[in-house]
Amino acid sequence: MDSLKNKIEQVNWNNISIKMHEKGYVIIPNFLPKKINEELISLYNNPDGYRKTVKMERFRFGKGEYKYFDYPLPATIKFLRENIHPKLVPIANLWMKVLKVDKKFPATFKDLQQMCHNNGQKKQQL
Repeated sequence: MDSLKNKIEQVNWNNISIKMHEKGYVIIPNFLPKKINEELISLYNNPDGYRKTVKMERFRFGKGEYKYFDYPLPATIKFLRENIHPKLVPIANLWMKVLKVDKKFPATFKDLQQMCHNNGQKKQQL
């Protein structure tokens, strides 16, 4: 995971923040190495890895489906959540300020998860 950690550190998060504010989203090209992409894609057809599958047509969200991973999360997903979260916190907190919402997100994913658990949200949303 060291190479992934290095990749996260090499991202220009200031530029990401600017693009997020302009568009509301950002795509980081070639962020994950091909091998990791293939590993994550291979997990999709394993129903044991997910707690819920949502068929989008049922709710008129469009076509397709999405899934919620079950615990324990795949190591790569867990690593990405824990290491990208601190990079996104400044963006999220600025958005809360702009929206005049008196709320700040904690600096670490562990603290965010604890805050969610304290508020009754015990299932992951990724």
